[in-house]
Amino acid sequence: MLSAFKMLGNILIILLTTWSASVSLAYFFDISIYFPWRQALAGEIPVYRLEAIRVAVFITFTHFGVLHIFGKNMRLYPINFLTIFLFYLVTSGTYVFYKFDVPKHEYWVSLIWGIIWIMTYTTTRPSIRNYFKRRR
Repeated sequence: MLSAFKMLGNILIILLTTWSASVSLAYFFDISIYFPWRQALAGEIPVYRLEAIRVAVFITFTHFGVLHIFGKNMRLYPINFLTIFLFYLVTSGTYVFYKFDVPKHEYWVSLIWGIIWIMTYTTTRPSIRNYFKRRR
């Protein structure tokens, strides 16, 4: 069951990576796309979505800055960074949506990113059985 969940998580990461690369590439052709596949004309990305990403970036920076200041530096795989950023995107993004009083149907974006966060978090964790192995 857990390995199937991890495989699904890896597939989701592949899809997210493909989406991110295509959106980034489209920008070089003067096409702005925001989640999921909406094209923004002349910088019309909703302000509350931009603010959600902005706050998540700052909180992620703060997270790693505090770890560094207290000497808790550690090696992270890129997927671990993604998991941390997604956590802050979901939590701060939901608050930003609330603060901007966006329509309720816009909260599905937080829900989707929350599901992706849970999947990446689960995918990066070692299997539970490793915790119960005897050490000799």
